[in-house]
Amino acid sequence: MRRGPARRTPGTGRRLTGGALACAAVLATAAPADAAGGPRFGAPAWVPTGRGPHGLVAADFNQDGAVDVATADSVGGAVSVLAGDGHGGLYRRAAVRVAGGPRRLAAADLDADGDPDLLVANQTPTVTVLRGGPGHTFTPAGTYRVGTAGAVLAVGDLSGDGDPDLAVTEEEADRVAVWHGGPGATFAAADPLRVGRAPRGVAAADLDGDADLDLAVAESASGAVSVLLNDGAGRFAARVAAAAVGGGPHAVAVGHFDADADADLAVAAGRGDRVWVLRGGPGATFGPPAGYPTDPGPFDLVAADLDGDGDPDLAVASPGSAHLTVLAGTAGAGFAAPVALPAGLPLAVAAADLDRDGRPDLVASDFAANRVTVHRNAT
Repeated sequence: MRRGPARRTPGTGRRLTGGALACAAVLATAAPADAAGGPRFGAPAWVPTGRGPHGLVAADFNQDGAVDVATADSVGGAVSVLAGDGHGGLYRRAAVRVAGGPRRLAAADLDADGDPDLLVANQTPTVTVLRGGPGHTFTPAGTYRVGTAGAVLAVGDLSGDGDPDLAVTEEEADRVAVWHGGPGATFAAADPLRVGRAPRGVAAADLDGDADLDLAVAESASGAVSVLLNDGAGRFAARVAAAAVGGGPHAVAVGHFDADADADLAVAAGRGDRVWVLRGGPGATFGPPAGYPTDPGPFDLVAADLDGDGDPDLAVASPGSAHLTVLAGTAGAGFAAPVALPAGLPLAVAAADLDRDGRPDLVASDFAANRVTVHRNAT
């Protein structure tokens, strides 16, 4: 696994969706392939954004069948909308000004009009709602005060009423706040949920097999991952510690890594240069964590079947080494040796089929170079 020079990481995912400008892409040498037969990627391409892209999200914002990408440009004070051409290319279509310093993003159809909307976590600290419209247009539709600058967001129908709700990490207060969605992309007052110390990551998924969305939380100062179980109406039981993982966990992803019916967890631990995988059992119980090495400073991760073998793989943004780390999943929740892909200073990563070939591609924000890195899947 290649090691790059250390860099400082700044400031330390109703229906969900995960002028013409020339397409800007600069090619480099091909990324290494996994000798064990895991996912392979072609030469990376770089696409300009605004200044200091931090969070990103992929969705078909204009409903043309091609996946687009939005980035939270934390230095530039805007959200960049990168339009997809359906062949793997992206170009900067628009920049939407957002007061407060955008940091993280989530996407969902909040108002049931068929167009994905954006939720922007800012440094002020606030969350701004941008309602999507025709042709990659977005209109501010409200701002909500939250408890942490640049909070991590998870969106989903937590209360079972058909309206997307929002879970927001509040790191300084040691809690996760749940904002209940209502008509017209609005949110009611938050319900605070007590968790362990310094929650930095949150994911919404059905963890106990009862068909409603629960919450998994990465607690940085506690060195643990915890679970909040939903009763189906958006009311959550008290925190249950799933496992101690140490190493300052930053992010958590959910997948079925061992091919059974129980949800498993993957946690990026920034101080230990590890991803910890917890195999799930009945009733949101979890076995002891198994650690897998990454490039230095894992900060964000995504689970997706990158090589089409039916086993979810992991892609990890590791800004401490200027790489993405790809861990190919194997039968039984195991992972092959890590493969490093060049990515600049990646603070977020997403998996989406940009070229419509049926295989997920990878896109990562490059904070220092004001761009995103695209790795098209060549498996």
